[in-house]
Amino acid sequence: MRMASAASAEAFSGRDGRIARGLRTRESILLAYESIIVRATVPPTGAELAARAGVSARSVFTHFGDMDSVHAAAARRAFDWVVETHSEISLDLSLDERLALFSVRQAEILERTAPLYRMFRVIRHGARRRASPPVAEILGGVDQLLRRYVEFVFGRELEGCAGSNREVLMEALVVTSSWNLWEGLRGAQSLPPARASEIMARILASLLH
Repeated sequence: MRMASAASAEAFSGRDGRIARGLRTRESILLAYESIIVRATVPPTGAELAARAGVSARSVFTHFGDMDSVHAAAARRAFDWVVETHSEISLDLSLDERLALFSVRQAEILERTAPLYRMFRVIRHGARRRASPPVAEILGGVDQLLRRYVEFVFGRELEGCAGSNREVLMEALVVTSSWNLWEGLRGAQSLPPARASEIMARILASLLH
């Protein structure tokens, strides 16, 4: 019995080691993907990912199947980060205090997720002209989180508007807090993150005051 127990323990230990190595490999591939797309203008290949991660090309497709799955996993990772690092903003604060906290937090989220949005746009409008459903769903989830966050943080001000005015204000707040505006400030105008965040805050303030 003791010999059987020892053999079982060794088997479990070996399996746990393989699982841990697999998770580390998967993590290194995702980190490689994130580092490449910061400056990439075309989707990375499996070979490029493997070289950056220090693994074999076979490992990339063993863990993810195809490049669409890599992109979806990176998008899911970003979504999980947004949820896990969420910080509540007290509604007892003044509008200016809520605006300041919201703008800093939203700038952080947009800066973190911007490379994914850019790469998704490249994939969607590239030669293959198709969108990855899992990625679209995940990034759509990020957009829905933003909408709920805006409605919560500025609920008091939104309640002060009636009918269509509330809808217009809500859409304006969401657009101002979105990746499209951020990309215009950071990409088209080449503004640093702090300056882009300040401009976003000023536009929000002009809408809400």
